Amino acid sequence: MSVLAGASTYALGKVAVKYFTSTATLISINIDKARKAYREALEKGKAYVNGLEKEGRQEAAVEVCQALEKLSSLRDKGVLTDDEFQAKKKELLSRL
Repeated sequence: MSVLAGASTYALGKVAVKYFTSTATLISINIDKARKAYREALEKGKAYVNGLEKEGRQEAAVEVCQALEKLSSLRDKGVLTDDEFQAKKKELLSRL
């Protein structure tokens, strides 16, 4: 849902900028061309927003891996029991 909302906002903005920076007026806008431009910009917007989401998921995965390494170290030092480690590991992995 958020991908579509972001992509739609992106597309609408692109179409608006194109038409309002040209010599076109609201009365002279070709609706079919505007729809086509919107659909094209929507696809570009989806790709852009998906890229942002992937970056966010990659960053989250790195953070989870770093947290697991710290937990493993604490378990190895005897600070955490194996049960505590497994519970926290399960919680962290559920974030992915």
